[in-house]
Amino acid sequence: MLKKFAKVLGLLSVSALFAGSVFATDMAAQKEEMINSLNLTPDQKTKVVEIMNESHTKREEILNKHANQTGAEKIKAMAPELKKLHKETQDKFSKVLDEEQMIKLEQMQDEMFHAARDQAQKNNQVK
Repeated sequence: MLKKFAKVLGLLSVSALFAGSVFATDMAAQKEEMINSLNLTPDQKTKVVEIMNESHTKREEILNKHANQTGAEKIKAMAPELKKLHKETQDKFSKVLDEEQMIKLEQMQDEMFHAARDQAQKNNQVK
């Protein structure tokens, strides 16, 4: 249960970062680094940016939808929606990227997830 909570917390943290928090510039830099690291063709880059922007917009909609909720209630309400969005986004990426690029993308996403989770845990300890 604790692992599941940590993963959801990480998803929420990543979502909050993408949604325009104080770390937005870091996320923009990470997004650009991710795009550059995948060695995309011009066509792939266009499609990947479209997928990322669409995912970002949907993530913001989910966060706004649950803005009045707090704590465990918010996590419980958002988790299935964020999980579904993540799967849809990964499916779209898999249609654009080759196998090697998908592996690299998943590794980078995992690193971002862990960094966001660690930051969220650090922020909770400071408060």
